[in-house]
Amino acid sequence: MEINEKKLKEILTEQRHEFQHFVGQERQEYQRYLGVIKEDFDSKLQLITEQHGAIITKLDSHSEKLDSHSEKLDSHSAKLDRHSEILDSHSEKLDRHSEILKNHSEMIGVIMEDTQIIKNDVQFLKGALKKKVDYEEFESLEKRVSMLESKVRK
Repeated sequence: MEINEKKLKEILTEQRHEFQHFVGQERQEYQRYLGVIKEDFDSKLQLITEQHGAIITKLDSHSEKLDSHSEKLDSHSAKLDRHSEILDSHSEKLDRHSEILKNHSEMIGVIMEDTQIIKNDVQFLKGALKKKVDYEEFESLEKRVSMLESKVRK
């Protein structure tokens, strides 16, 4: 097939019409898409704007609350200063009591050692007493021995 200039112009013209038709359709679809995106963006921007206004209102109310809290903090700071002075005097007393407690702990340690010695002595005495016979048991044994001796003599 031979392509001459006239034939080439017809082919190119036909291609151009098809391309323009295609581009036109794509442009319309793209414009619809951009319209949808713009509407979505506008609605989201409106929502953000409304939320921004609510946040500003809330910040204003929080600022008022912070001011009242600042006043309370100032009065509490004065009380804390007074309490710090009291705490310092109590700390001094605690230091003195700690020294007394240390001395008492040492004394208790000595008493515990003495108590342990006494316990050991009592254990020793208990052991010694267990080996001894009380008077009633001795009388009973004496009677039994005498009965046995009388039987053996017979």
